Amino acid sequence: MGWRNRSGPRAPCPGAQPSRPCADVEFTFGLPDPLTNYISNSVLGTHSKVIAGFDSTPWRDVCSNGDALSDGPMQACWDSNPKKEGQGSLSFLIGGLVTSYMNQLAPLQLGTDGTRNGIQWGINWAQEEGYTGSYTCLKPGQYTAVESLFFFDGEEDERQVPFLDNLAFIGESFSGDYWGYMEGAAQTGWMAAQHLIDEVL
Repeated sequence: MGWRNRSGPRAPCPGAQPSRPCADVEFTFGLPDPLTNYISNSVLGTHSKVIAGFDSTPWRDVCSNGDALSDGPMQACWDSNPKKEGQGSLSFLIGGLVTSYMNQLAPLQLGTDGTRNGIQWGINWAQEEGYTGSYTCLKPGQYTAVESLFFFDGEEDERQVPFLDNLAFIGESFSGDYWGYMEGAAQTGWMAAQHLIDEVL
């Protein structure tokens, strides 16, 4: 990963890829041992995400924004379009290969009985080519072992934009602030891009 201009040094290269598939990439220079170990031993979740359509938004009628957390197979749900009037949808984060989730809504008292419209979309990242899983699930000790290679936002003395030579690893797997969330992918991407604008261009 990374490339060299014909007439000069290698161009900066932010590389966006889930941490585990990075183990299959052949790098042209050595990586720090902590980073190599992190990539080789990282684990991605087997979550599925389902977005289910409803004819109405009854959860709002009971003063709920649709957010719920659970220690069951249906791990979380939230209102997919909180500003949309009329028809609505809930997004579900479901553990493993669980396919039944609607029956787990009743204890949450969101009042969704009879309001489903049959429209839904879902994905299981572990079954998608090139992903091998969903979000990063850090093991004990992994965060502190590689936090010097993670992106951190904040005040100038708190910001961390780790480039290795000309290479930066971006994606939620490499966000110190938001690993495991899509915000981590967005954060590392714009921080790497801003670094290139400030330091290179």
